[in-house]
Amino acid sequence: MDPLSTYNAVNSLHPYFSEIFIMLCNLGIVDRIARIVIGSGMIALVYYGPKTPWGWFGIIPLTTSILCFCPVYGVLGVKTCKKKKP
Repeated sequence: MDPLSTYNAVNSLHPYFSEIFIMLCNLGIVDRIARIVIGSGMIALVYYGPKTPWGWFGIIPLTTSILCFCPVYGVLGVKTCKKKKP
């Protein structure tokens, strides 16, 4: 799901929420794909490989990729999202 389709879905609820979404979105598509791959790989380690519970930390990159927002990027002022409000 790209940020633009999420924007349109949120905008159908209320225009104010879509403005908040555009302000909070700070992850680009490459960053999101990398987070999905890394998070899925970490969670796979829970079931395959060393089978340690540390793999559950993979939920963090998966969640940030779904929400298009990374709190660490927000604190540091980094924004890899290139999409602007339509």
